[in-house]
Amino acid sequence: MPASKPLLLIPVENQVRELDPKLLLACVAARRGFSSIIGSRREMEMRIDSFPRSIYLSKSMTVRSLLFFWVAVKFGHDIITWMKRLSYTCRRRPTSRAGCTPPPFVTSATCLRGGG
Repeated sequence: MPASKPLLLIPVENQVRELDPKLLLACVAARRGFSSIIGSRREMEMRIDSFPRSIYLSKSMTVRSLLFFWVAVKFGHDIITWMKRLSYTCRRRPTSRAGCTPPPFVTSATCLRGGG
């Protein structure tokens, strides 16, 4: 019997802005054999000890989030964070986006492993 893939915990901070993309992420993950739980970031963090060992997907690494990561890793969760930045490179001071190159997508990811 093949090993089951880990559960993904996908927190949402701002439902209006983040829910649709995170639902899409969960759908893509499901097609690849992962199960996902999508929910309020605050509620997930308050109840991290009640989830089975999982992969927690975080969108940032602040001092506050690092404290949570320390706790989550103690409970055996893996943490994946990413940060994105879009920027325009312009040849002159534009009054519009004309003359600007498309924004490059810059991504960095960090992984923290839980026990196990």
